[in-house]
This record gives sequence, structure tokens and C-alpha cells, in this order.
Amino acid sequence: MRRYDGEHHAHAHDFAQILYALDGCIELDVAGRAAYVDTASGIVIPAGTGHGYCAERGARILVIDTPDQPGLARTRRFAVPAPWRAALPPPQAVAARVAQVLQALRGGALSVE
Repeated sequence: MRRYDGEHHAHAHDFAQILYALDGCIELDVAGRAAYVDTASGIVIPAGTGHGYCAERGARILVIDTPDQPGLARTRRFAVPAPWRAALPPPQAVAARVAQVLQALRGGALSVE
């Protein structure tokens, strides 16, 4: 979980990221296209994709850094299931959420039990 200082930052890296907000929102520029993440929607940022971001001070964004793999090769938005909102998951649950997002991106529905 990351917190932000309200300033704009930009970078790229050799791993993919899955982001969604626990509280607040973050505005993004992903490869020149505007996007945002809030408690209802998340985004996948592929490895090597330049992105800028600016979040309100105190926003809590769950950022999952993951190796590049099938399903993460393009920028995609996804709906965040209600049970995921507002609570920081325990570490073992993060891997399960990554698997659920990848399954949904491959054509399945994002479901939470």
C-alpha cells in the first residue's frame, strides 16, 4: 500500500503493476493516455510502460508489482469487487487477488468468494 504526496511523478520499470485505491483516487498518464484509479476501478500497467501519476495527499493506493506475464501485456481497467475496497489485504491475499485479476483479464469474470 502506498501513500502519496500530492505531487506529479513519472517513471517506467521492468515489471507490471496492478493498482486500485483503498481510499481516494490517483490520476494517471499511461503511455500518453489519461486514466484514473479509485475504489471502484483498478488498472493494469504493463512492464516497460511509461506512466505519470498524481494522487491527492493521503490517498491509499494498493500497488502490486508483478513480473511481466500473459494477461499483463496491455493497459486494462477493471472493476474492483466491493469486498476488496477500503481494507488492506494480508500479504497472502495479494497473490490471490493478482491471480483473480489475471483470470478476469483472460476472459473470465472477476469474482470474489
